[in-house]
Amino acid sequence: NVYTSRLLKKLNTKYTKFIVIKVVGLYSYRLNTLLKIYNVFSSNLLRLASYNPFLLQEVTND
Repeated sequence: NVYTSRLLKKLNTKYTKFIVIKVVGLYSYRLNTLLKIYNVFSSNLLRLASYNPFLLQEVTND
C-alpha cells in the first residue's frame, strides 16, 4: 500500500507513468518506482501510457 497526504483516498492519483526496467516473467515487469514500493508488477495491473495531446495543447514534462 502507498500512503499519501490526501485526506480522501478517492482523490489520489490513480495512475502515473513509470518506465519498465526489466521483463521478469511472462506477465510481470520491474518498474522504476520509489524505493519504499515493491517494484515488480503483474501485467494486469499496468496500462500503456497514451500520448495524444489535443491540437494546440502545450505539453510539459513534470
